[in-house]
Amino acid sequence: MRAYRETAGYQAVADLLFAMESARGVDELARLGAGTALKVLTAASASVSRFDAAAGSVRTIVNVGALGPGEEEHPADERYRVSDFPDLLKVAEQQRPWSLNLHDEGGDPSELRLLASLGKAASLGCPILVGALVWGELYATRAHGSPAFTARDQAVARVIAQAIALGVGRLDSHEHLTELVYIDALTGLGNRRLADETLQELSRLQRPVAISLWDVDGLKTVNDRDGHLAGDRLLREIALLLSEAVSRLPGAVATRLGGDEFCLIVPGPVDAELPDALTDLVDRAGWLAAGAGVSCGTATVKALVDDADIRALMRRADAALYRAKRAGGRRQVRDLARPIAGPVSDISSPHHGDVTEG
Repeated sequence: MRAYRETAGYQAVADLLFAMESARGVDELARLGAGTALKVLTAASASVSRFDAAAGSVRTIVNVGALGPGEEEHPADERYRVSDFPDLLKVAEQQRPWSLNLHDEGGDPSELRLLASLGKAASLGCPILVGALVWGELYATRAHGSPAFTARDQAVARVIAQAIALGVGRLDSHEHLTELVYIDALTGLGNRRLADETLQELSRLQRPVAISLWDVDGLKTVNDRDGHLAGDRLLREIALLLSEAVSRLPGAVATRLGGDEFCLIVPGPVDAELPDALTDLVDRAGWLAAGAGVSCGTATVKALVDDADIRALMRRADAALYRAKRAGGRRQVRDLARPIAGPVSDISSPHHGDVTEG
């Protein structure tokens, strides 16, 4: 019987690969993959979600099977913050599957609460890797009375996830190409274009904004000592830290401007906890690779009004960043609780925002 199930599973994955050849978009690809997981893993439900590194969240594309309360097959905006679910971070950071039973001691409390809310007893998550990046997650559940997911189930889920990744890699649709315009290929964060357009939109809305610029210290040391693959891995690890951070900051966006420079854009009044959050990120980045770390400079504006304000805000954040680097690096220049007013003459616009730097 087991041999029969395994043969049927292989056939289902083969059928998935064949069907994906004619898939016309990400939504259809996700539906095919989730349907195969539902069958092969003998799951109660299965989902495919897309990892949004720039926003620090995953967005569910499709849910199939016996759905829980509040779940929809094609949800308009079902999102989970990575900072709320350690198992999601495990997918992003370690790029490996995980599974959990409702009665597991020491399990992720957030995942256990989610399982209980869905009326399910076990769950499994597996990263969908496109190249070296986490594109998304394959997620499955089992009902009460069904066995827990095993290591073998995790291995099967990985095969299905790889099939989905192959389909994503073949896509040449307008939807996929448009998405790539705003994504940094190395880290999965937003790119400079996303940063520029986010600031333009915040300017149109005349919103208060904090900008935090990040520069990797010691990247050349890592490249020279351990090779460029290690340097790329360091950049991706820092990107994951920033992605986790923005998931805690509503509306925030994390981007890589290029090379070893990153940018956090945080709309709205500056939260009193932001300086401590940035300090924590700087400290954690210092543990990623020997001889490496980050420097950080932050500037704020009470109301972003026009292009002149954007340029002034970026100049001040950049100046704060280089003060941090001159002070020895691997630190941040900040004093957001007691901001220092910048000279108005630095801002060319007559209706400038009140820019401060920290």
